[in-house]
Amino acid sequence: MNQKQVYKWLYAFQMSCVIEVCNLPPYFTKQQVDQLLQSFKDKIVYSQMFGVKKETGTRTAQFTFADEKTATEAIILANTLVFPNNKYPFILKANKVLQNQQVNKLANVVAVNLPNELQYDQAETLFGNFGKVLSMHYDQGKREAIIQYESESSAKRAIQSLHEKVIRGYTIKMSPYRYKEDKMNEQKEILMHSIPLYFDQIKLLNYICEKVFKNQQVDIIDKYDIVTFKVDNRPHPINSGGQQAIFTCKSVQIANQIAKYFEEQDGEMNNGVNEPVRVYIKYSAKIRAEHNKLEEQENTKKRGIQVYYVKPEPELQNKICLFFKSKFGEIEKLSFPKKSLNHDFDKYHINILFKREDSAQLAFKQGTIDAEDFQLVGFKLEIRLVQ
Repeated sequence: MNQKQVYKWLYAFQMSCVIEVCNLPPYFTKQQVDQLLQSFKDKIVYSQMFGVKKETGTRTAQFTFADEKTATEAIILANTLVFPNNKYPFILKANKVLQNQQVNKLANVVAVNLPNELQYDQAETLFGNFGKVLSMHYDQGKREAIIQYESESSAKRAIQSLHEKVIRGYTIKMSPYRYKEDKMNEQKEILMHSIPLYFDQIKLLNYICEKVFKNQQVDIIDKYDIVTFKVDNRPHPINSGGQQAIFTCKSVQIANQIAKYFEEQDGEMNNGVNEPVRVYIKYSAKIRAEHNKLEEQENTKKRGIQVYYVKPEPELQNKICLFFKSKFGEIEKLSFPKKSLNHDFDKYHINILFKREDSAQLAFKQGTIDAEDFQLVGFKLEIRLVQ
């Protein structure tokens, strides 16, 4: 890829002209994928193929087009391509890919219960009546769509106009898209550990009013809700000898206030209980798993570095990896991407994941490393943190 092509690719990438085609057969090569959109080949700036997904056994390809109009036409075509069911049961799905800087979270809308016969271009026209649509992920089988508008006002107009509207015999439901972090922040259920065995609902709510709300009579839970108690069944030594309590607060604010108070306290001893009272916002197993995954990704990112510009020569790569291991600490994982996807298109690099965060930070502080030890006179290795 020459410099002119690079600038063209960057322009197209920033102008949301990138689409992805999912559910491709695992045996598909890049040439076969390019053949799918042969009619647009003069407008394809860049294309790439991703590996087979373990969950589905399918592959995904990404295409960058010269303009947004062609990208939309390619999506419509890809969504109409069908493989013979006896050979390949999956239906292709194509969507536009947005970059982070283009996303206005408040401009995302979810539409459900769409008509069965609504095609991609018809859906895009329907939602486009309320403002510019940057991206639309449309699942015709599930009759659902996630629409990314350019502005928040367009999203609001779409919800106000289409929610509960009957189209072709179907009542459409519209709502703002809720992100994982939004779901985390909207939890109102509380889990308390280390409650004395003699506590009942009245005693517990009075205790919270006394400690958290300074004896104000606050309606912590709704009138007809109850507090569920059960004996603390956690293993030794964290089992307090008391009981657990689960209840849903009247509002997110009350739940957060209760959790914040106990988080800031060292806890206090209660009769018959071996441990201080502990309070947590209670999340569903799915949300906890998502939260843990995000934390793990963030933790992994802190332990990773990228070393530029390393030529794709196995002997040289091995020497460099041994050098980093001996100088900065144990390495958990190495990967050798063929080419970087940022501005250094003609450069190669190594991804190094250390076992410890301080190893990555120490390596990063080094900045550059003179590569004379690797028989590359006058050549320096540049170290970057994983973005």
